[in-house]
Amino acid sequence: MKRTATALSIALAALFTLPAQAAPDLAMGKKLYTEAKCTQCHGEQGYAKKGERVKDMGSLKTMVQACATNFNRDWFDEDVAAVAAYVNSLHFKFK
Repeated sequence: MKRTATALSIALAALFTLPAQAAPDLAMGKKLYTEAKCTQCHGEQGYAKKGERVKDMGSLKTMVQACATNFNRDWFDEDVAAVAAYVNSLHFKFK
């Protein structure tokens, strides 16, 4: 019983000491967006098909991830989040 309580205490301590998820890096997002030449497909408006717009940050991240996958970009989740945040700051302004 004592081992279980100790293990539980350690697990809870680790959970509460995890760092908060950092905000996406807009400068990195801009760099990746520029290097990937995203405007070649998406134009200056930030989306590929006329009239097609994402509805929220979740769908924007999904779109960025799909593009990264389709064009063989070796982007980590943090890179996708940074590009999505950058595009959001330019076009969508989701909270």
